[in-house]
Formats: sequence, C-alpha cells, structure tokens
Amino acid sequence: ADGKAGMAVILDDPSLPIDMSTLTQDLKKNGLPSYARPCFIRLTKHIELTGTFKVKKTVFQEEGFDLNLIDEPIFYLNPQKQTYERLTSEIYDLILKEKIKF
Repeated sequence: ADGKAGMAVILDDPSLPIDMSTLTQDLKKNGLPSYARPCFIRLTKHIELTGTFKVKKTVFQEEGFDLNLIDEPIFYLNPQKQTYERLTSEIYDLILKEKIKF
C-alpha cells in the first residue's frame, strides 16, 4: 500500500451510525469507479481544521492505516469480496507482507 492506496476519513457521529455494507453499495450504485473507491475508511471522533476551515490531513497521512498508532476503527476494502471489513492486526500484517493487494 506504500502511500498508493486511498483512505477516506469519516466523522463518526453516534447519532448517525454508519453501515459499511450500505456504504459499499452506495459507492457502487452512485457510479464511483472501482479504482476511485478508497481502500481504507477510518472513522474518527474529531477532525481538526485549519484557521481557514480546511481539514488538517497531515496527522491522518502520517498515521496511515498503522494499527499501532491508531485506536479508532479502520475498515479495508476486501479485494476478493469488494466489501469493507474491519481491519484487524492479522489483516494488517497480511497487507504489510503483500499477501493482500489492492
């Protein structure tokens, strides 16, 4: 994934639960091509903004999808099933060993 796999960060609002299977179907149904779909989706409680109200992306970029640095839920796009599934330490290791490719 060496910086080539896209990640979307979604503000996790408890009053608006996110269903990953519905999200996957919506991305497909609305015509987003497979190459444009994010390989990872991170749910976060807080998104920091700059003084001009732009998202501060550097923290997210530096942390990537490293489970050792992040305590928030991350989902990955399972390339075989084409569904978003929770990223576990086992799956994380398989991605690092390039046993799972995007």
